[in-house]
Amino acid sequence: MKWVGCIVWLCRVLLLVFLALAIFTLPKLSFDNNILALFPASAEVGGQAEADRLRAQQVERRLLLLIGAEHSGEARELALQAATQLRSCDCVAHASAGFDSGTDSLDLEAIYAGYSQQLLSPRVREQLLNGEARELMEAALVRLQTAPASGLARRLAQDLLGTLQDYRQQVQSMAQKITLDERGLPVVGTGSQRYYLVNVTLADSPFRLDIQDQAGALLDAIAAQVKATPGGELLHAGSLFYTRAGTDAARAEISTVGLGSTLGIILLLMLAFRSPLLLVLGFVPIALGVAVGLSVTWWVFGSVHVMALMFGAALVGVAIDYSLHFFTHRHWLAEHWRAREGLQHLLPPLGLGLVTSGGAYLSFTLAGFPGFSQIAVLSAAGLTTAFTVVVGLYSFLLAAPARRALSQRLRTNVERVGRLQRQGVLGLRRWVVLPVLLAALGLAFLNAQSNDDIRQMQLPDPALTAMEQRVAEQLGAGVALPYVLVSAPSSQVLLQRLERMEVHLEAAVREGHLQHYHSLANWVPSVSRQHLNHVLWQNELLQSGLLEEFYSQLGLTPAARGRFLAIEPTSPLRLSSMAPHLAKLPQAPVYFVENDLHYSAITLLGLKRSGELAAAVTEESFAYWVDPVERTNQLLQDYRLAVVKLLLGAYALGCLLLACRYGRWAPWLLLPPLLASVLTLATLVLLGQALSVFHLMALLLVLGIGVDYALFMRESRGVSGEATLATGLSCLTTVLSFGLLSLSATAAIHYFGLTVLLGISLTFLLTPLALTGVERDLHKQ
Repeated sequence: MKWVGCIVWLCRVLLLVFLALAIFTLPKLSFDNNILALFPASAEVGGQAEADRLRAQQVERRLLLLIGAEHSGEARELALQAATQLRSCDCVAHASAGFDSGTDSLDLEAIYAGYSQQLLSPRVREQLLNGEARELMEAALVRLQTAPASGLARRLAQDLLGTLQDYRQQVQSMAQKITLDERGLPVVGTGSQRYYLVNVTLADSPFRLDIQDQAGALLDAIAAQVKATPGGELLHAGSLFYTRAGTDAARAEISTVGLGSTLGIILLLMLAFRSPLLLVLGFVPIALGVAVGLSVTWWVFGSVHVMALMFGAALVGVAIDYSLHFFTHRHWLAEHWRAREGLQHLLPPLGLGLVTSGGAYLSFTLAGFPGFSQIAVLSAAGLTTAFTVVVGLYSFLLAAPARRALSQRLRTNVERVGRLQRQGVLGLRRWVVLPVLLAALGLAFLNAQSNDDIRQMQLPDPALTAMEQRVAEQLGAGVALPYVLVSAPSSQVLLQRLERMEVHLEAAVREGHLQHYHSLANWVPSVSRQHLNHVLWQNELLQSGLLEEFYSQLGLTPAARGRFLAIEPTSPLRLSSMAPHLAKLPQAPVYFVENDLHYSAITLLGLKRSGELAAAVTEESFAYWVDPVERTNQLLQDYRLAVVKLLLGAYALGCLLLACRYGRWAPWLLLPPLLASVLTLATLVLLGQALSVFHLMALLLVLGIGVDYALFMRESRGVSGEATLATGLSCLTTVLSFGLLSLSATAAIHYFGLTVLLGISLTFLLTPLALTGVERDLHKQ
């Protein structure tokens, strides 16, 4: 009996620690709803992880707005006004109604100044190679004569033919259908349906809730202004709109699960125990368990994923189990209840239940999924807190016998149900059970299909998908998820290799497999290419006399012509001087150095057929084809197979732990969740569901929770309806919570909830199997 008192006081001390932790931490909580954060990172080659991170940062923070109106002038003013409004918010890093994303573009113009002979766009270079230098000169002459502007001397010295401006535009433009209006602002569309482009870069990740709230409110206000304009229409694309929709859906589902579980528990407690005090006390371990679970998760991971928060809402149905067992035992004994003796009876199964349930949750961490690791830590911490509340607090507050015992009708009905359940399960002949089990296994094996597609884990809002498709149609090319990663021992070799990749990329463009691409070599040519451009310029324009003729037609004096012709090109533009500026420009290609190797990612636009281009890319030893979706799908497949091994290991470990108390009968306590898991998989196959890693991970929870039912059934030896009532109430609360999760629009949560719903229900029905051989059990209570 002394050990009972020690455990009680230990739980009370832990309870105070948990309470202080929750009070200190809850105000600091931050949440994340990035679906990809649920999955482990994988990098098959060096630099891939960093490239993924930088590309994701670029893509996820960028927004595109297309603003149209009945009159193009009004649309232009709306676009300029929207850019101004967005720049005023701390949630936005850059916003402009143009190609550029901020004042850093002015630095880019200053850097390129003076390099007109070395920086030639592919169009200009092709003109010079084809002997069309005179056509280039005549076009420049027409521009200068028909649209004169101030600073002519500077323009003649730095960009006399407008080739540098052409180079900057091809660098910064990532779409095929963008044109410039009379004020130099980018416009898409033709005729009356014209839209002005607004480029926006968020100050931080759109998965941050504060960024969603601030930027979302501002965008809603802009949308209202556009809508109030005659013919006004706002098209948009970007991760922010998906994350806002996902957050709203998650909040709704969390409310549904939490409210549904809470109402269900209230109803069950009042029907079973008819005590307002127990109704209040029943929610103490739930509330504190969720609070401590969230706090511990925040300390371990630095943030809490919304999916983990949703499981925190479902934790309501599991954390109440310890309270239900305590309440049931107290009310079943009625006036014979003694707190210390009651705890002595309850602590072994409750303790083993905490170990098995907590162990089942913590086993999620072995699968390597960050999201499920958060769920594991949150749930294990929450269950531990609930256990300390029941043992430490209830033993003090509920030390006296219950004033109102269980109704006789309830006791009679529970005992009748328990008796029928035991007779039905234990009366099954093994020669009947074994063929059924084998048939279920055969059915699952022969007809099972797998689903490892990350794209089906969270179906996007159809309205957002349609909106993004309209934006892509207007711009002409959308950014593809696959990309090409190129590595090199130095920056110059990297640029040369990127230029070498242009052969494959241009071939893909000609064949219609690719619309456009965005390479670092387009921003900073290699020194060797700059030298070739300079030689081409000298031969076709300077030595041919075309430049002197050009200056003469402009009316320059011989002295002025000589001064301009004598201008020597500056030293080659190098990547080292450009890198700091590229890091500030959100639309610049990814470039970084890792382990003394230089890396850059080539962005692909309008990718239609990836197979041929991927095959061509992999022919080069320094280039890698990276498809994040396919890589994640392969990860899901690998982890699905790994979880099967994890399940087998969990059952083996559980058998060893239970053998310490139940000896050779330990496997019988694991038989109910094992049979339930097999039947659940067979049922899912019959329902037409393709099995995923989330179905299998849910079976770990079926084991952890289901073995609790077997423990209490075994401890009661089947001679009392108490175990049937307690496990029945626990089963109902768990089924309610995870049944609501099965209604989630997120496929991963739906799979998990449905599997637990079926598995726990079947486990409860099969629980009497744990009584096998109980009359010969030599264990002495």
